[in-house]
Amino acid sequence: MTHDEAAKPKRKKRQKTVAPVVKATAWHRQAVELRTRGLTFAQIGEACGVTTQAAHWAVCKYLEETRAISREGAEEIRRLELDRLDRILATIGPQAEGGDLAAVDRVLRLQERRAHLLGLDAPKASSVTVDARPDVVKALMGLAVEVKG
Repeated sequence: MTHDEAAKPKRKKRQKTVAPVVKATAWHRQAVELRTRGLTFAQIGEACGVTTQAAHWAVCKYLEETRAISREGAEEIRRLELDRLDRILATIGPQAEGGDLAAVDRVLRLQERRAHLLGLDAPKASSVTVDARPDVVKALMGLAVEVKG
């Protein structure tokens, strides 16, 4: 190692974080706040001194990063819950295999919870009934024409 190499400060390797940090300048946060108040992107751009496109980009980027953080947080919670279920199953599994009916019931409940957390269950069927009375349909059609106006 030369003298020059020894004199250079060593860079520390950055650790990867579990979730991306939402990086927003003051105007990005202001843009999101204004959007939550119902302002259009053009109004936000004017208030923040940027273009409509920049306002749109800032809000979308912020929301995208926030969703990523939420997804990663949910995945971590799901992993912790699955680990917890595994530990519980390890303690009562032998009892269930030994014929203890109460333990068998608990194991089945744990398996149901695991399937739910992992999204293994088929979606539950549901139906929607719409009241299509002629007067209601006529009123809705009138509103649609008015909106298109």
